[in-house]
Amino acid sequence: MGDRHVIGSYQPFAELCRGPATTVYKAYDPSARRFVLLKVLRPDLAREAAAVHRFTTEADLAGRIDHPNVVRIYDFGTVDETVYLAAEFVDGPDLAAVIARGALPWELAAWIAGEMAQGLAAAHDRGILHRDLKPSNVLLGSDGRVQLTDFGMASLAAEGEGAEEVRGTMPYLAPEQVLGEPPGPASDLFALGATLYEMLVGQPAFRGADAAALLDAIVNYDPMPRLAAVSAVPEALKDLAGRLLAKAPEARPSSAHAVAAALADLLDGLPVDAERLALFLEDPAAYRSSTPPLVPPSQARPAVEASPPTREAGDAGARGAAGGREEAGRRFRGRRWSAAVLVLAALLAGTVWWQTRTEPAVNEPAATVTGPLAMREPVPADTAAASGATALEGDADDGGEAAAEAVAAEDGTPPAPMPLADGAAGPATARDTTATRDTTAAPPAAGERLAAGEPPAAEPAPGQVRVAATPWAAVYVGDDSIGVTTTTLTLPAGSHELVLRHPQFPPYTHTVLVRPDSVVDVTVSLWATVGRLTLDVQPWAEVYVDDEYRDTVPPQERPLILTPGRHTLRLVHPTLGAWETTLEVEAGVSETRRFDLTTLLARR
Repeated sequence: MGDRHVIGSYQPFAELCRGPATTVYKAYDPSARRFVLLKVLRPDLAREAAAVHRFTTEADLAGRIDHPNVVRIYDFGTVDETVYLAAEFVDGPDLAAVIARGALPWELAAWIAGEMAQGLAAAHDRGILHRDLKPSNVLLGSDGRVQLTDFGMASLAAEGEGAEEVRGTMPYLAPEQVLGEPPGPASDLFALGATLYEMLVGQPAFRGADAAALLDAIVNYDPMPRLAAVSAVPEALKDLAGRLLAKAPEARPSSAHAVAAALADLLDGLPVDAERLALFLEDPAAYRSSTPPLVPPSQARPAVEASPPTREAGDAGARGAAGGREEAGRRFRGRRWSAAVLVLAALLAGTVWWQTRTEPAVNEPAATVTGPLAMREPVPADTAAASGATALEGDADDGGEAAAEAVAAEDGTPPAPMPLADGAAGPATARDTTATRDTTAAPPAAGERLAAGEPPAAEPAPGQVRVAATPWAAVYVGDDSIGVTTTTLTLPAGSHELVLRHPQFPPYTHTVLVRPDSVVDVTVSLWATVGRLTLDVQPWAEVYVDDEYRDTVPPQERPLILTPGRHTLRLVHPTLGAWETTLEVEAGVSETRRFDLTTLLARR
C-alpha cells in the first residue's frame, strides 16, 4: 500500500506498482464516483524539467486520442509539487500475463490484434506513434475490452520528435529502429506483428543470448518457420503476421486500418467478440470446452502442414526472410554488422529507454448428434489438421510443435478431451459439430438372427431440439459438448438429459423427450437460478462475499451473482474499517442494498 494522502481530487488507496520513474495507484475520484489509475512522478524527478516534460507529453499525446481501444486520460497536472496523471482504470490483466499461460486460441489472438490495430489507427490518424507497443502495454478488461496504454514513449510523427532516440522495448523494436532510422507508423505495425506472433506461438518472435544477438536477430533472421509449424492457425493469418514482420517498412501493410480490415474479413461470420474473450479470461478451460474448432469460411479446406524449422526462430541458423519478404529485406541483411553497434552505442549514450511497466450469445451452426458414441469416433490426422483445433493450455513450452501435436497424434487418434468447468464430467469433444452414425451394421448375435424373409424393424426418425439460454451457455448432451446457445440439435427419438453450463452460474439440467419428426424448444434463463445483488456504498469499499474478494464499489458495473442461500457480506474501507452482515439470497431475485459506512461504523 502507498501513501493515502489526497492528490488533487484523487484519493489513492492501493499502490499497484513502483517503477524507476513513477508510482502507480488505484485511486478514487469522488467527484466522478469512479476509480482511476493514478500515475505519479517520483518527487526527485518532479524537480527535473526534462522528466516533467516527458511525463506531461505522455499525458498530452494520449489525451488527444478518444477511442474505445485506447485507455482514456482524464486529467493531468501538478498539485503541491506532485506531478500526476489520472487515466481510465481497466479491471483485468495485461496481455503479457495471459500469454504467460500459453498460446491463445487463434481466433482470440486475431480478434485482440484487430482491436489493437483499431487503437493504433486512431493514434496514427492524429499523427501519434506509440513506439512501445508490446503485450504488457495491452490491457484486457474483464468485460473483454482491449485497450492500448502507456504512451510514455510516444511521439508526433510529423514533428520527428525523438527520432534520434531509439525508444521502445528490444524484442519489439522494428529493424529500421535498430539500424538508427527514423520510426514511422510501419514501426508500430512491426510491434503489432511481433505481439500477434507471440499470441499465436506463446513465445517471442525474436530471442538472443544477449542484447547484441537479439538485435541481430531482429534485423537478420526470419521467425516465420516456427509459426508455420502451428497447423491450427489459418494460412491467411500466418501470411498477415509475416507481412507485419517484414524487415523493410515498405513491405508491411499500408496502415493500421488495413490490418484491422484484413483481420475483420478473416473473422467474418465466426463467433468471436468481447464476450467470448471475457469467458476465456475468466475460465480458459470453459472457453475451450464450449468452443468447437473454428475455421474461417475462406479456409474451410485441409491445411497443408509446413515442415518444422530445423532450429528455433531467432537462432543463428534461421536466416533470411521467406517468399515475398526476401527481396524487401535484402538491404537489411547486407547491414547486419550495424545492428548491434548502433543500438549498443545508444545504450552507452543513455538514449535507449528500458522501461519497467508502470500500468498495470452468438449463433452457432446446427449440431447433429446421432448417438452418444458418434462423437467418440477417432478423428483421422488429416481431418484434425484441417479443423483448426487450438493448442491446449500447457503446450506453450514447445510452441508450434506442441500445437501441431495437439491436433492429432501420429497414430491418428484425437487429442485428449479438453477440461471443463468445475463439476463437469469430461466430455468427448467433437472435432466437427456434425457427427454421422456408422452405417455398417454389426452381425446379429447368436439367437437373434432374423427369420428368413422378415424385414428389419424400422429405426424411428430423429427429432430436433432448439436450445436458447440467457445469458449464453455451453450445451452438453450427456457428457458430450455440443456447442454454445443458441443452437439446434438433431437427436434420436427418446429421452435426453441436457446440461447448460456457464462459469458464473450453477449447472442447469433439463430432461427433454424427443419425438420423431418433431421440434422441441428449450428456453432457459440462468438468471432464474441465482440471485443478483447491487450495492450502493458510501464512500466506497472493497466487497467480500464469504471471505472471497468480489469487487470494489462504486462504481459497480454489474450486479454480484450469488447462489441461493445464506452468505456473509463484508465491506472494507482502509480508513473507516470493516462492516459485516448476513444476506439471504433467493433464486431469481435482484436486490439493491445501501450502506453508508461513515454512519454505520460511527455507531460502534
